[in-house]
Amino acid sequence: TFDITATGAGNVTWQINNATDAQRTITLYDNLTVSAGGRIRVGTGNEGSTNPHNLTMYGNITNNGSIKFYDDADTELAESDYGLINPPVGADLHRNETQGNAVTVTFAGPTDKTILCNNTTDFYRFILNKGTGQQAVLTVNSANTAYFRLFGPADNATVESGNSWEYISSNALSIVNGTLELTGNINIPALQLDGSGTGYFPIPRNGALWLNGAGVTVQIADNVSANFASTKDGRILMSGLLRISAGTLNDGFSKGLGSQDGGTYLQEGGTVNCWQFRPRAVGTGIFSFIQTG
Repeated sequence: TFDITATGAGNVTWQINNATDAQRTITLYDNLTVSAGGRIRVGTGNEGSTNPHNLTMYGNITNNGSIKFYDDADTELAESDYGLINPPVGADLHRNETQGNAVTVTFAGPTDKTILCNNTTDFYRFILNKGTGQQAVLTVNSANTAYFRLFGPADNATVESGNSWEYISSNALSIVNGTLELTGNINIPALQLDGSGTGYFPIPRNGALWLNGAGVTVQIADNVSANFASTKDGRILMSGLLRISAGTLNDGFSKGLGSQDGGTYLQEGGTVNCWQFRPRAVGTGIFSFIQTG
């Protein structure tokens, strides 16, 4: 256990790994602050591996510099391809396999924490696993839609292990325990693309996704009908809580919204564009639909 403080003229860079094939595991028990001129980058490492490095965070993040939790020299993760969810050949950022030259960041701990994105804050895989229920809140507040982005895949199948209400996503965003609050200005271009029969975005019983900002937009699946077939899914399936207080949730071409095993849909404001609510026939939990705005 130790503290790191790095200062100096020009840019100060903390690089995770180098060109070696080793996969790194890092735990930060306190806060991470990146000031203007500070950078976090990832080495070239083992691009062919499907196991990213792992960083577990227990504190807050304040970023006024530049954070990229992936190898930004990798053409398969080109920044110019971000948000192209129906891309031309070769621009497959959101449909790429999980890679070893990137970092999975897991947010842990039982208390509320905050991520302040005042400049480029690019995650690869972002996992919320705080506490043992929905009580602990991780708030992401981004000053600009370009300051919080997810560069990991969006077309992986759901991890269906254990009880149905425990299923989790294996894509760029995954909720296990705790509440993820999105506020400020955030645009997530895809939660689940090309969903197979097990390709959907689950919110487990101990987790919650909360849209709480007029500048927040979350897209579930893409808007291209040709990419959707009757064998595909692409829903948000709730065993936990989906809460919309402000912002926009767009369904796209998928099976809509649904309940997995119980769960709660709470809309207090904002806009939800969805063509149907379609539960999944598993479990015996009671689902609650509450709309006040």
